[in-house]
Amino acid sequence: MDKRKRERFKKLLLKEKEKISGEIESLKSDSSREQKELAGGSSGYAYHLADVASDSYNREFNLNLASNEEKILYQIDRAIKKTEKGDYGKCENCGKKINEERLKTIPYTQLCIQCQQKEEKNQ
Repeated sequence: MDKRKRERFKKLLLKEKEKISGEIESLKSDSSREQKELAGGSSGYAYHLADVASDSYNREFNLNLASNEEKILYQIDRAIKKTEKGDYGKCENCGKKINEERLKTIPYTQLCIQCQQKEEKNQ
C-alpha cells in the first residue's frame, strides 16, 4: 500500500479512535452516575428491589460494552502503529494484502477475509 493510502487510513483510524473513546467515556460516566444514585446520592427515596436489580444489570451491561470498546481501541492503536511502520493492510496470519473495501469497513482489522472466516469456524 502506498504512503498516501496509508495516511488516508491513518486519518480514518484516528477518527474512529476519537469516536470510540467518547463512547467509552459516556458509558463509564453513565455507570458511575447510576452507582452514585444507587448509593443514596442526593435523593432520600427508597428504591424498589426490582429497580435496583435493573439498574445493576444496566450498569454491568454498560461496563461490558466499555470493555469491548477498549479492545477495539487497542486494535485501532495497533493499526495506527502499522500505518507508521508501513505494515498496514497485511493479514497477520497469512501475510497477504487485505482487501481495501474490508479496510474501509473495519479499518482496524488484522485478518484478511479468508483468515477471519477460518478463525470464526475454529471458535
